[in-house]
Amino acid sequence: MGSFIRSSLALFGAVALAAASVQAAETPVRYVSDQLRIEVREGPGMDYPVQTTLVTGARFAVLEESADWLRVRWPEGEGWIRSQYTVAQPVARLRLPEAQARAAAAEARAKQLEAELAPLQDTLATAEATRGELEATLLEQTAAYEALQALAGDAAQTYEALQALKQRTGELEAVQRTLIEENTALEANQQVEGLKWGGLIGLGGVLLGFLLGRAGRRQSSSWV
Repeated sequence: MGSFIRSSLALFGAVALAAASVQAAETPVRYVSDQLRIEVREGPGMDYPVQTTLVTGARFAVLEESADWLRVRWPEGEGWIRSQYTVAQPVARLRLPEAQARAAAAEARAKQLEAELAPLQDTLATAEATRGELEATLLEQTAAYEALQALAGDAAQTYEALQALKQRTGELEAVQRTLIEENTALEANQQVEGLKWGGLIGLGGVLLGFLLGRAGRRQSSSWV
């Protein structure tokens, strides 16, 4: 992880330096080519007086171009030099120290950023652990919710069954009341029929007794 961060930061530093170089390139920059000491003249030609000389690796800004001459500016002044003795990049013996310095600066910055990232990594680890706990809690709550839904479904089915049973019980009670009423009416009819038949039997007995009595009296009269 640390090497990845360092590599990323080094790449970032290189990109930043490249961006800075592009910005600085709005004013062209050139260098005196390797192993040279060139003359700086007051105008674009060999007949102009020499102002000074610039050595290999000297850096200057290009202000104007005329044929094969350049009007340049460096910290100590301005003048004209032959463009054929200049290059767009620092000479090799200067580029290496600069590259080493940039690499050292990038590495130092990478270490600084790595130190700054360490607390963030701890925070991230804590957040990851918290996220795991929240996911576990969410799973538990989801399972509990599904169980409640199942119970709710069972309760609805039970309620419907109870309602159906209540309705069936009401129907059975109505049938029972009808049967009781019919049984009561039947018992009343049976009592009436019993009284009727009892009266008829009693009356028949009386008539039979009367007839038997008359027959007995007739026989007694005939015997006399």
